[in-house]
Amino acid sequence: MFELDFFDELDRFSFMVRKRVSTIYKGARSSLSHGIGTEVMSFREYSQGDDIRLIDWKAYARTEKLFVKEFEEERSAITYVLLDSSRSMGFGNPHTKFEYGAMIAAGICYLVTKENEKFAISTFSEGARLTPPKKGISHLLSTVTDLEDVDISGKTELLKSVNQLASTLKSRSVVIIISDFLLDEEEIKEALLKLSRHEVVAIQVLLPEELKPDMYGNLELVDSETGERIELYATPASMEKQRIKIEEWKGTVERISFETGVQLFSFSTDEPVFESLVRVLTER
Repeated sequence: MFELDFFDELDRFSFMVRKRVSTIYKGARSSLSHGIGTEVMSFREYSQGDDIRLIDWKAYARTEKLFVKEFEEERSAITYVLLDSSRSMGFGNPHTKFEYGAMIAAGICYLVTKENEKFAISTFSEGARLTPPKKGISHLLSTVTDLEDVDISGKTELLKSVNQLASTLKSRSVVIIISDFLLDEEEIKEALLKLSRHEVVAIQVLLPEELKPDMYGNLELVDSETGERIELYATPASMEKQRIKIEEWKGTVERISFETGVQLFSFSTDEPVFESLVRVLTER
């Protein structure tokens, strides 16, 4: 199902540490806990069992007392990917929206793996199927195998799924949401705001025929998630109106992302996956 040859091409890219900058992936970062890091936070008197390497000998020369350095620990964020697996993601050729989104998720997590950091890819529709974050290429490969067996079904309940994920996040994390975002405007906004204390990136995946519809004549359209049916006669003029509506909706999602401080990328499934990943890496 998935073409992962682009992994080799991704080797020339890496996620660089950028403190205090919103990025799709942030590696080393400071935490409030104490440990061996790069910046001295304070000093305290030596206690039995402390690492003697932390003793400040200059302070001892001045005071004849043993003090140890307390550093600001560098801690890496965990990357969580929420991948939409609702019925609306099950369309497309040669790749469905779900497959395209899964390849982007795998590419991102491949780079996270190269940094020896933890990640988790969880699918969602009417709820999130959460997986625990782990490190390693074996975890990535088993995750990709699991994605090939995901049942593409159900309605998109983004807010419910985000609430499930948010309740498990114990520290500031990187959250990447991959979906077509064909949802109620308020639900998208509330879901993104729920993750406001984390670094969030939204990746919208759409089909070429959604962006530029070219169906004509007598049609019966069926909503893949609700089953609602609409009969209509499609003309070039009506298809142009539909194209404009999709562009307006993309603009709405962009506005919501801007208002909630979330970086948004939008891709069509006919774009090469590698080029889409390069955009995410270079424009983040």
